[in-house]
Amino acid sequence: MLDVSAIPRVAQATWTGPAASRLSESTLIALFEDRIPCISLPGAVSPRDCDRLARACENAGFDYYDDIVPPVGRIGVTQYEYRHRPRSEYFAAAREAEEKHLAIARFAEIDPVAAFAAELGALKLSAGLATERGPFENYGSRLVRQIPMAKLHVDVAALCAQGWRIGEVQQQITWNLYLQEPPGGGECLVYNKQWVPADDLDLEEAQPLSSYGYPASTVAGATHHTIRPKQGDVVLFNTRNFHEVKPSVGGVRLSLTTFFGRLKSGDIVYWS
Repeated sequence: MLDVSAIPRVAQATWTGPAASRLSESTLIALFEDRIPCISLPGAVSPRDCDRLARACENAGFDYYDDIVPPVGRIGVTQYEYRHRPRSEYFAAAREAEEKHLAIARFAEIDPVAAFAAELGALKLSAGLATERGPFENYGSRLVRQIPMAKLHVDVAALCAQGWRIGEVQQQITWNLYLQEPPGGGECLVYNKQWVPADDLDLEEAQPLSSYGYPASTVAGATHHTIRPKQGDVVLFNTRNFHEVKPSVGGVRLSLTTFFGRLKSGDIVYWS
C-alpha cells in the first residue's frame, strides 16, 4: 500500500532563476531543488559520436512497450515497468540490457553516462550506480528511446518505487543526450509545477502508482520551459515537474537517458 507520508514534500513553489547553461555543483543542486527549469549543455557530445551511438543502437535492435500508444522503441528496461512484479525479474532484465548498452558503448568508443558520472565526481559530488539492498543487485544504468510523443506525466521514484532502494531518493532529475533530432516537433515541455498527491485526483481514471497520462487541466495556469531536441545536446530537468513530449514530425527523436537521484545523505545514485 502506498505510504503518502514517505513521499518528500515539495519545498520549492516556483522557479527562481533561468535555465543554466553550464554544469556546476551549484547549478546541479539548484536543479535538484527545482529552483531552475533545466540545465542545458549544447554540443556536449560530437555529431560523430552521436551518429556512432545511434548506429550501434540500430544494430542492437529496439523493443517496444506493450501498453504505450503510439509505440515507443527502447533499448533497456525501467524499474517503473516492474513496480508490480517480482524485483528479481527487473534485475534479471537489467543485467541483460546492460550487456547491450556496454556493447553499444564499445562499438561507439564512448560511454556518455559513465563520462557524466565521472564529471560529477570531478565536482566533488558522489555519484554511483544504484544498487539494491539485501541480495546485491545493480539497477539498469540507462535507457535509449525512440519517442514519437509522450503524454503529460511525472517520474517520481518515491511514488513508484516504495520499498525499493531508489524509493529513498529525495529529489530526482533526468539526464538526456539527444542522439538524433526530428526535422520538426519533439519538444519537451517542462511545467513549473511539481507533482503532489492531490494531483492524482485529476486522473481520468483510477491508475494507482501510474504517474502517466494526466489531463491538461493538471497544469492549467502553469508556465513551462520548452526543450528543443538537438543532436549532441545534454539536457537535465527535475522529473517531479510535470512534463510532456510533443509529437515528432518527419523523423526520429532518439535519446539516451537515465535518472539521477539525491539521497538524504547527499549521495547521488543513477538508474533506469
